[in-house]
Amino acid sequence: MTIAKSEKIKPFRLVNYFSFTSLFVILIGGIVLSTLNSRFARTILLQKTEEYGLLLIESLNYQIFTQLITPNTLNDRFDLANESQFNKMDRIVKTTLHSFKVDMLNIYNVNETISYSSEKKTIGKRYSGGFGYKRAVLGNHISFMVQSGSFWELVMGFPKESKIITFAPIRVENHLSESSSNNVVIGVVEIMRDLSDEYQTVFKLQIRVIETCAIVMGLLFIALRYLVERGERIIQKKTYEKVDFIENEVNARYAYYISNVRIGLYNDVSQVLDKIAESSELLKSRIAILDVSNTIPNDIYDYSKKLKSNFQDILYFYNNLIPKLEVCCINDVIEKSINNILSDNISINTQYDQKPHYIMGDFDMLVYAFQKLIITSKNSKVSCENITIRTLLYDNIVTIMIEDNGSSINEYNLSLDVKIAENIFISHKGKIFIEDRIVEGKLTTIEFPLFCER
Repeated sequence: MTIAKSEKIKPFRLVNYFSFTSLFVILIGGIVLSTLNSRFARTILLQKTEEYGLLLIESLNYQIFTQLITPNTLNDRFDLANESQFNKMDRIVKTTLHSFKVDMLNIYNVNETISYSSEKKTIGKRYSGGFGYKRAVLGNHISFMVQSGSFWELVMGFPKESKIITFAPIRVENHLSESSSNNVVIGVVEIMRDLSDEYQTVFKLQIRVIETCAIVMGLLFIALRYLVERGERIIQKKTYEKVDFIENEVNARYAYYISNVRIGLYNDVSQVLDKIAESSELLKSRIAILDVSNTIPNDIYDYSKKLKSNFQDILYFYNNLIPKLEVCCINDVIEKSINNILSDNISINTQYDQKPHYIMGDFDMLVYAFQKLIITSKNSKVSCENITIRTLLYDNIVTIMIEDNGSSINEYNLSLDVKIAENIFISHKGKIFIEDRIVEGKLTTIEFPLFCER
């Protein structure tokens, strides 16, 4: 598959689209998964914290009623303004809340006045309970979050400080009643707890979830990308094979058409040349009666035969442009060429190297090329009686030298046979050099890259 062909096909790059799409989906999926996980964790945290706070308030309600309100009410002297009762309330609160992380605790009476507080300066303050107090005094409980931090901390859902405030009613403890929801409300408890550490824990959990998702999704992405690349290579290979098949089919049809055209052209030209040869024979027999020395009919006959031979050579060359390479011995090529044109009129001597040399080439094409060179030397205008062929190896180059005592370079270079042989050698990555010899004749040198020695 050539570059031009691959550029012409330009297949759909599935890997590129898959990479960008999958990375986007993995990123969004990881963020959504971690967000849902952290939101669920925060919801569970708030729910459990609220339940925990209500249990704490219920325990405090029981301790205050049994240890403080009941004994002092029976003596008609319950009043937190009394220092001893306030100190007792303080002990009950501290004992109940011992080891619990509570930032602030306020106890309101039914007039929305702070009767007790963990912060002394707020005792006696009125109407500071707000909506939470109003809900609790009606017998309901309510919790809400108070958060503070930078803009991005609040947007991301992990502020610097997070506190939960719970309002719940203080009821009269009635041990005869199965439910306390119908008991009389005698006050309201406001409790504030700090959840900053818990929120940081959830934030760290979210980071770990994102990291885990990134690792898992990354491994999955690598595996899927490998599978997609492999699938794309298979699809691309099938596409190239289909294009090759179509091109080969088109080329085969074209070659078949051209072959038919060449055969038809050869037949037509051959018939014309044969007619000319026959006419020249007939003309020769008639002119011989009038003028025996006239050589025109002979020349017409010889040139028509030569033209037919050249036309055959051209068709052979264009029908065998691409050599079928195989390992062949250069000595065998030369011997085959000599045997095909062996004649008594010329002496062909061979001087081969000690070891036979092997090259990559089309045996029949090489035989045809060497045969053309030898025939051209033999049929030159100047009589050629001796041809010497030598082979040698130098620097992994197989060299064949053909020496003859025939015509000079000018006539030799104009030969069609020499041009055909030269093109055949070039198609085998070979070279040909022709030069005049000092005494007479010429030297033709052919070089091929060595394949191996045996």
